[in-house]
Amino acid sequence: MIPITQELIKEIADNMLTGCRCYVHIETGQLIAIPDDDVYESDLKELFADDLKELKKNKKFYKELDKPESRDSFEFMVNFTEQLSDDNPLKHRLALVLEMKSPFSNFNHQIDNSGEYRQQWFTFKDEAFKQWVIDQFNRLNWPIQ
Repeated sequence: MIPITQELIKEIADNMLTGCRCYVHIETGQLIAIPDDDVYESDLKELFADDLKELKKNKKFYKELDKPESRDSFEFMVNFTEQLSDDNPLKHRLALVLEMKSPFSNFNHQIDNSGEYRQQWFTFKDEAFKQWVIDQFNRLNWPIQ
């Protein structure tokens, strides 16, 4: 297996954040990112016909990386909330919405209206997704540069 670069880790994380399924060639490190049917309309599949054909033809050479599930994404939100200072009113609002019905939409609403913390959340989430990708490669015993 070719060692995985930090640039590829970032690219995979970015693709996962936008709702793509990611496949990495075990010998070349080539990434193929395909829009997930759960996120995108199936019409987009036509745009990725060549990639889909490549995956089908060389299936044994590609490893699909798992995307975070809902419970993992929820954990990202919890971890972000916990790292805020105890005297921060946003921490208390976020902790409350995480216990309510529809925590994802309520959390996003609070973040979208949180000023400077909005960007902090996006930075935190980007790093969480990169770590998620690294953990995937570690589970596969895939070397990382």
